[in-house]
Amino acid sequence: MKEISHKQNENSGAFHLLLEGEKIGEITYRKDQEGVAIIDHTEVDSSHSGNGYAKELVEAASNFAKSQGLKVRALCPYAAKTMARHEQWKDLLVE
Repeated sequence: MKEISHKQNENSGAFHLLLEGEKIGEITYRKDQEGVAIIDHTEVDSSHSGNGYAKELVEAASNFAKSQGLKVRALCPYAAKTMARHEQWKDLLVE
């Protein structure tokens, strides 16, 4: 079974992708003073690449940012490219 968990503290957090209870991927972010979530890292274990898991992590982080009224600065190249390709997330991106 696949699940995405979210852990956060005051100014940062991470979404972890679990498959059968084992962590196989994560996306991390930190919040700045201006209401921007800065996505700085997305990673999926190489043995699970090509299954769309990284995109699911970007989706989870983007939906979280939107629900919190945050904009997103994607420093992670994968997250930036993925968000720019999808209309539902483009409006969240800031430089």
